[in-house]
Amino acid sequence: MDKSIKKLLGITYLNIEFDDTQPEQFHEEVIKGQTVTVWRFKLTYHRRCDQCGFTLNNNGTKLVRHVGPRSGFHFNYFEIRKQKYICANCGHTAIAEFNDVEPGDHIMRKVKQTAAMELSENVSQKHIAMDNNISTHTVMRQADGLFSYNKTNFHYLPKHIAFDDFKSG
Repeated sequence: MDKSIKKLLGITYLNIEFDDTQPEQFHEEVIKGQTVTVWRFKLTYHRRCDQCGFTLNNNGTKLVRHVGPRSGFHFNYFEIRKQKYICANCGHTAIAEFNDVEPGDHIMRKVKQTAAMELSENVSQKHIAMDNNISTHTVMRQADGLFSYNKTNFHYLPKHIAFDDFKSG
């Protein structure tokens, strides 16, 4: 059942599971005047030190909240208890990484992809932002990302230029 729920929520990362320290897997909460569903997960796995290669020891957890895709008529937020690590050899610290979200970001890739796909429709950016529970600036950043990806390179001339329909005068 956990795999089905994670698939419906758009979570593709395998190391994430429901937080068994919480009495419920989800609860409803009012955020910014809207009723949202907050899902509780934990993220932990065995990891080696990036500096020296030794196995990292657990060093507590950090609770983060990510914006997830809409399901039904509710927006979803993910409260993820991420495992913190420390190396006993060199003292290097790290935190478990959730691959469905860019490092340092709190909006899932699926939400950003949905906003980028809606840009092709005749809908305002404000409406796209409200529909995906993100800011209008996030929608603009997604639009800029699309335009820079599909940008034509004008720094060269083609090998053959046709002037068939050129008319002067």
